[in-house]
Amino acid sequence: MTHACHALYCSEPVPPRLLMCRAHWDLLPPPAQRIVEHHYRQGQETDKRPSPLYVLAANIARTVVALRERKIGERQALDRLRLASMVAAQQRITPEQVKEMVGAMGLEDELLHKHGEARRG
Repeated sequence: MTHACHALYCSEPVPPRLLMCRAHWDLLPPPAQRIVEHHYRQGQETDKRPSPLYVLAANIARTVVALRERKIGERQALDRLRLASMVAAQQRITPEQVKEMVGAMGLEDELLHKHGEARRG
């Protein structure tokens, strides 16, 4: 059984345990890859119960790849991060955890501040 790569507009089949096809996975910086792998739980693709931190990591990773491929612009990336942050808050993930994950995945603070976002902390 396979599913489509979770990168934006990609339909490459991948095994259920993988988030993305090799080409898109390789667009992620190694720290981002490690974060996704760290929050993956064996069997989550079978029981359909990934952790909230895995879902957050996957959403940020998808944003990183889409931005690197220029499939979305900086404004859209910021909107995606805001949405991921709101969903994370509902899952009791702190803003600090979100900010740490965003930074570790290679999305620079400039992306968040270019559009007038205030520093929180």
